[in-house]
Order: sequence, then structure tokens, then C-alpha cells
Amino acid sequence: MVGQTSFQPTAADFVTASRANFLRQLRSRRFVVRLMAASGIAWLLMTALMLFLGEELGDALVGGLYSSLMALAGILLFLGVTLLLIPRRVARLFRQSKAQQVEMTVQWSDDACFWQSSNGQQRHEWSSYHRWSVSPKCYCLYLNEKLYQFVPRRALTANQDQDLYDTLNRSDLTVW
Repeated sequence: MVGQTSFQPTAADFVTASRANFLRQLRSRRFVVRLMAASGIAWLLMTALMLFLGEELGDALVGGLYSSLMALAGILLFLGVTLLLIPRRVARLFRQSKAQQVEMTVQWSDDACFWQSSNGQQRHEWSSYHRWSVSPKCYCLYLNEKLYQFVPRRALTANQDQDLYDTLNRSDLTVW
């Protein structure tokens, strides 16, 4: 079945898609593994430093653990602040980019996704996409792990929403 929708992107749409992408990255296995590895390395380094400075083994282990937890808390605080600043940054970038403020028409079928606006058109076979994800407010179609196109769910009727979801599931793309 061929589905189609048109929408005028808003700053709120871009914020929604950016937040969905950021939260998807935070939930990824790669991020969690890297965060745990960094915490483990911090614990080992601080424990080794405390042992080098003459602390008892038990005190060094506890001190290293405390230091790694503080580093983890700092990273999580930074990520929280970044999440809070997304609306301001993305809205500013949206205002600067007039090319993104035009009406967009998206058409999808079992073969491809077609994007059209007054600025041009693109056709992507489903195999051209890397992955896709869905959040309560938008669909993100990833061309690579950082570059994505989005369809706000506000622009879809219930039938279009279900059709797009079913089409993406049939496309053999990996869902994030």
C-alpha cells in the first residue's frame, strides 16, 4: 500500500526528533558499555593512585569506587543538562535554516520512501536506510547512525501511522 502525508515542519518537530535521537543514543548498548568501561577505568586508576600514595588496599578500593561514582555522576549530570538544552539549540538552528521551514511531502511504499519539498526531492530505497526508530511523537529514518529524516506523528492519521509502521516492519530495516 502507498501512504503519503504532508506537513510543515516546526521547531517543535525538530526538537522532538532531536530528543528522540538523543534518548535513543543514551539507551544504546554501545553507550552503556562505554559508560561502564569509563567507570571501571576510573575506578582502577584512582585505586592505583591511592595505593601508590600509600593507602591501605581496602581504603584504596573504596576511594577508587567513590571517585568512579563521582565521575559517573558528573557524566550523567552533563547528559541531563545536554538534554535540557536541546530545545534551545535546535530551535535556534531551525530559525537559521530557512530551507527546513518549507512544506514537506513524504510518500512511502513497500519499495521506497520519497521526500518532496519546494527545495527538491529524494527517493530512498529502504535498503538505503541504516535503521529506523519510533517514539511517541515521531518516526526517525536513519541514513547512518547520526543522520536521519523524520516524520512527525502529528501529521499522520491513525491509518497512515499504522501503515507507515507496518511498512517499516516489512522493509527488513533494523529497528532501534
